[in-house]
Amino acid sequence: MKLIKSIIIAAALATTLGTTYAQDVSKASTSSSKKAARAQNRQLENSVRKALDKEKLDASDIRLKVKNGDVALEGTVQRAEEIQVAGNVAKSVKGVENVQNDLTLRTEGH
Repeated sequence: MKLIKSIIIAAALATTLGTTYAQDVSKASTSSSKKAARAQNRQLENSVRKALDKEKLDASDIRLKVKNGDVALEGTVQRAEEIQVAGNVAKSVKGVENVQNDLTLRTEGH
């Protein structure tokens, strides 16, 4: 009878410890995948920013929001044609899946 109780207790402990370990591994995996996604987003943002600079666009008033290959351009540009150019440049960057171009023309005095 004592042997059976010992086996049951050992099995219960093993199950509890195994579940706790699996949860810890799962949390660590999720945390590291979130960090990796943020790093990829930053890298893609830097690539888009470099491409805009290479095109000689004044990107000082352009804000970029990047998430999982989606790029949003927000802010203002000096000339109307720069709105289209900025969107095309962003689309041409490797890793960019979609571009939402919300750029507007800068008004005088701003």
